[in-house]
Amino acid sequence: MQKIKVASISTQNYIGETDRSIRDLARWARKASEENVDLMVFPELGINGYVHNSVSWDLAEEIPGPTTDRIVRIAEEANSVICFGMLERDADVAYNTQVLVNGHGILGKQRKIHMPMVEYLYWRSGFEIETFDIGKARVGIMICYDSLFTELARSLYFKGAEVLIMPFAYNTSIPRSRFPEEDITALCYRTTSYSNGCYGIVCNNAGTRKKNKWEPKGSKFPGWAGVFGPDGSVVSFTRQRGNGEAMALAELEPEEIAKRRRNSCFVPRCLKPEIYYHINDSDQTAKA
Repeated sequence: MQKIKVASISTQNYIGETDRSIRDLARWARKASEENVDLMVFPELGINGYVHNSVSWDLAEEIPGPTTDRIVRIAEEANSVICFGMLERDADVAYNTQVLVNGHGILGKQRKIHMPMVEYLYWRSGFEIETFDIGKARVGIMICYDSLFTELARSLYFKGAEVLIMPFAYNTSIPRSRFPEEDITALCYRTTSYSNGCYGIVCNNAGTRKKNKWEPKGSKFPGWAGVFGPDGSVVSFTRQRGNGEAMALAELEPEEIAKRRRNSCFVPRCLKPEIYYHINDSDQTAKA
């Protein structure tokens, strides 16, 4: 890994307003490019909208397609890698997908693997765990609920991840200014970074949606975003009041990763896979 400057950008979430969402992404990309950012991360389903409704299938798009083409051009203008979330349609099936692009094209995509509750009704799970070379670093992506699965994070570590990108679309009750220190899920994300010796970039949607034809009660997103260090520290985080759009900047240092992984008690170094319960062993399961 080389030294890399990143921006985690929390943007407003609109349902079915793709043009508006892309214009918003472009506006923030221009701001981030002024800071000479190498990697910009945007929230889960920030392009088509996060909503528990069958309209999600109608909003889903092919990858590659018009949206990815437009954001490739934005990445070219910004001279940066952009990671963003959109609804993907493949063979008439919808997926919750995070896409990585630079000015030359698509670098990769990750479909959400683990679904909480009603999400299973509106998009299908992905089945591939990949890492992606973005030039200055190798990154892995865990979308929202995925980020709570330590097995997934460990798999990405063994696949060479140095940075874990964790985009979200859910509300948290604790204000964003106190989220990294006081919310149990934030502590989980920090622990994931610590136990795998990776930087963790977290990015949630922002704004409050009034009630609409798809959401009788509307919805609210907290607007937090930031970076956790490979030692679990808070490197950068949005601390503004409210839940509006915001950006957190950070420089990721390769030596911090090396320092954490040199530690004699670094967890992956001490693993004993030969003695752990075999989850896929049917005989073991039957005896349990």
